[in-house]
Formats: sequence, C-alpha cells, structure tokens
Amino acid sequence: MFSSCGTSKQSLSMRKIEKHSKKNPVGEDGLPVAVRGSESKQVRQAKEKQQKRQAEEAKEAEKAYKDAITRHRANQTQEMRDRMDRNLKETEKRHSRDKEFFLVRWFKPKDSIEKIEKMRTKWRKQ
Repeated sequence: MFSSCGTSKQSLSMRKIEKHSKKNPVGEDGLPVAVRGSESKQVRQAKEKQQKRQAEEAKEAEKAYKDAITRHRANQTQEMRDRMDRNLKETEKRHSRDKEFFLVRWFKPKDSIEKIEKMRTKWRKQ
C-alpha cells in the first residue's frame, strides 16, 4: 500500500518523530522538554534566591548559637568553667569509642567464624 507512492511505513513514522521533535524540543534524557516539566527562568531564579536566603538564615542561626554559648560560658565562675571543660572531655572520650549497633555485631560473619574456630582449638588442646 505504501510502496506504490514511494514511501514506506517506517519513513512516515520517522517523519512524524522529526516533526514532533521540531515542535517540542527533546532533552538529554530523550524525553520531550514538556514532559520533564521545564521551569521558566523566573521560577528557577526565584528558587535559587530562596535557597540562598535559607542558607544565609542557617548560617546566621549557627553564629547566634555559638555567640550564646560564648556568653553563657563567660557568665560562669572559673571553677564552673573548669568543670564544664572536664565534663566535655569525658563525654567526648565516652562517645568516641561507641560500639556498633548490637545486631550488626551479632551477625557479622567473619568475626564470629574466627572466634568459633579459636574456641574449638582451645577446647581440643585441653
């Protein structure tokens, strides 16, 4: 049917695709830009501006927190500051050697197999 007019079915479908791609540009992922949900320049700029504002607010909040800690420390007596330093060092030391979650430790295959083998060799020698 299509061969009589000199075009094949495949070439017609290719023409449709080309025509479609001219009207609706295709992005890098192969989907039409409209499908990907393109944003206008204004919307993109507004989002970037909002992200910058949030980053600045977070930075200011962190600075205010550090200033509050400094003020609180300045209000304490020398003995209290020393005690605070000692407590901080103790907690850091305690938390630095935290163990893994107990289920993770229980089900580690390599450690448990090696331990079992060592125990077996000890029992055999006795």
